[in-house]
Amino acid sequence: QGVNSPPLTDTSAFATCPLNKSSVTSAHTPANQVDPSKTMNNTTNACVANANTLCFINNRFSVTVAWTDFQENSGTGLASSITDQSGLFGFFNSDSPELLINVYDGTSTNGYYWFYFSAISNVEFSLTVTDTQTGVVRNYVNPLGTSPPATLDNLAFAAGLSGNWYNPEQSGHGLQLEFIKLNGVPTVLAAWYVFKEGEPIWVIGLGSYEDNRALLNMSITGNTGFPVENFSVDEVETTEWGTLELIFDSSSEAQMNWSSVLPGFTEGSMPIQRLTQVAINDNQSEGLRTCHSGSWYNPDQEGHGFMVQVYRVAAELRLLMTWYTYVEGKQYWIIGNGLIEGDHAAMPVYAGSGTGFPTDFDPESVEFIEWGTMTFELIDDANAKVSWQTDVTGFSDGEIEVTKLSELIGYGCIP
Repeated sequence: QGVNSPPLTDTSAFATCPLNKSSVTSAHTPANQVDPSKTMNNTTNACVANANTLCFINNRFSVTVAWTDFQENSGTGLASSITDQSGLFGFFNSDSPELLINVYDGTSTNGYYWFYFSAISNVEFSLTVTDTQTGVVRNYVNPLGTSPPATLDNLAFAAGLSGNWYNPEQSGHGLQLEFIKLNGVPTVLAAWYVFKEGEPIWVIGLGSYEDNRALLNMSITGNTGFPVENFSVDEVETTEWGTLELIFDSSSEAQMNWSSVLPGFTEGSMPIQRLTQVAINDNQSEGLRTCHSGSWYNPDQEGHGFMVQVYRVAAELRLLMTWYTYVEGKQYWIIGNGLIEGDHAAMPVYAGSGTGFPTDFDPESVEFIEWGTMTFELIDDANAKVSWQTDVTGFSDGEIEVTKLSELIGYGCIP
C-alpha cells in the first residue's frame, strides 16, 4: 500500500482576497443598506479536532480524508496533530501515518493561505479542506493505483477581499471593499468613490461572493445636508443605480464591470488592483487594532457613515478612514489616513473634485484639497467617537458617536 511519492510543487491553494492607492483616496456605505444584526456577531463554526479531523491556523481550517483501497475497503483517515500548521493521517492505523498535511499562512507573501500534502500510499483518497470563516471548500482527489506527487497549492483560500482597489491609470477614484458574511453567506460590500460632472459622488452595494465573482446591486443616495445639524434621516433619498460585477483573478488583481440604469452614467469595465491590505489580525486585546476595520455609523443618523481600515506600513499600524456623507443635498466623500496611537488615530483628510465619471474620468483634472482633520477614538470594540475640524466653507466642526456596523471575515475581535 505504501509507495513513495516524488516531490511536486503546486502554487494555487489558499487565497486571502484581493484589494488597493498611494496617498489613499476612498468612500462609505449608507448605514441603512446593511442590517447590523446580520453583519455583526457572525459566529464562525470553528474547526473542532477529533479522531478524524485536523485543525490548523487557530482552528480556522479543517481537514478530513476519505480513502478506498484495492479490495474496496473504505474508511476515514485517522488524525494526528503535530503543530498548528502540520499534521498526519493514517489510513489503516494512526501509528502508521501515510499522509502529511501542512497549512501555511502565506498572506504576507501573496495574500493566500497555502495548502500542502504529501502521501506515501497509492490507495484512492479524497482530501476535504474547509475554511470555516468563509465556508469555502477545496477537494484534492488521488485515483486508486496512483502515487501522488507532493502538492503545494498556494492559491487555495481567500482570507478576505477587504481593502481599497483602484486602476493606477485612473488614480483618484476607486473601490473600498469589505468581505463580510450576510445571513451566513460570504458577501462583498463595495463603495465606489468617484466623480460626476466635476463633483464627488459615491455608489454603494452588496452582492454574494462565489467562485471568485460577485455581482452587486448598487444604489446612490442624496438630498440632505452635512452632519450633524444639517443632516436628516427623513430627507435621505435612495435610488437604484445599477450593477457592479467584480471578477477576482488573484488576491491582487480583478476586473470590474458596471452598468447603470440612470442617465448620465456610462457603462464600462476596467482592470483594478489592490491598493491596501488589511493588516493581519494579531488578536491583541487592547487599543485600536485590525479587528476594528469595517463600517461604522450612528443609528440615529442612518444614511452616512465611515469605512475604516487598519493597515500596516513597515512596523507602523495606520488607520485609513473614508467618510461617505453629504453637503447641501449632494453626496460628498472625505478620506485620510493616520498613525494609530493607542486607542485613537488623528489624520489630515482630503476631498476631491474636478473630473467626470468613467469612462470620462481624467486623472490630470482631479483636484484634492486639504479639508481638515479627523480623529477616530475607540470607546470599546463596538463603539467609537469621530471628531472633525475644518475651515472649508459650508462645513462645521463637530463630533459623533458611532457603532460598528460590519465585521470583516477573519477579522473579528477576540473577547
